Amino acid sequence: MNIINLTIFSIACYGLTFGWIESPITKPIRELLKKNKFLIYLTTCYHCSGFWIGIIISKYILDISSLRYIILYGLYSAGFCFAFNNLMKKLEK
Repeated sequence: MNIINLTIFSIACYGLTFGWIESPITKPIRELLKKNKFLIYLTTCYHCSGFWIGIIISKYILDISSLRYIILYGLYSAGFCFAFNNLMKKLEK
């Protein structure tokens, strides 16, 4: 993967994570998931949601078949979404 594809992957993961956590469109689904103590993190945490979104994108959009790389992309996405969200919060202040 070259730097352009990695940048697109990073922005796509953050955009989907932001949309999942902050969008009013997904609010009814998030409210259902918040009833479960384990799944509440999936609806509020950029790190947790970023991991699963990275896995979904790498598996189904990038069509990566190696489990090792799918998990690595998920871990990268989790770190990027968490760090980028913290950066955005600091810039907003």
